[in-house]
Amino acid sequence: MKHEISYITTDLQLRAPLDLAPLADELVQRGLLLHFVGPWQNGSCSARFASAAPSSEPNPDIAVMLTAIEALYEPSRNLWVACTSRDFDIGYDCGDGPSSLMQHLSPATLVRMAAIGAGLTITIYPVLETDAVEAAIAILKKIIGSEGVGVKPMGMAFITRIHRH
Repeated sequence: MKHEISYITTDLQLRAPLDLAPLADELVQRGLLLHFVGPWQNGSCSARFASAAPSSEPNPDIAVMLTAIEALYEPSRNLWVACTSRDFDIGYDCGDGPSSLMQHLSPATLVRMAAIGAGLTITIYPVLETDAVEAAIAILKKIIGSEGVGVKPMGMAFITRIHRH
């Protein structure tokens, strides 16, 4: 099966020596989708977010998250500043074609990212085609129902009905 190179999503990943739940609550109230908040390695805390209305390119997704972050009230802004890591992680599926995929971040977006002290990570995911992946997707569909499970071209299953872990 031929797989296209494609943008998946952009996650905002945070790490801090403090509980990030209050910051997560405010970012969710400001429209971000929370993937995870809780304990991480060595007693630190981690939180991961995405745009609740994802785009086909990273620039609009990052802009939505920047708007939420820039509007934080002081207690949440203090938690943001206390983070030891603040990264926008742009994810792509790799594939057979096209020969290249070009997407850009605007200068305005890069300036806004720098102003809030955020970094940039790019993650390339491999194409996975195995019987185990297909079996896992079939089990998810039985448990959740076909309309609650989506499948990306690389074979990664994602659940669309459950929004908070």
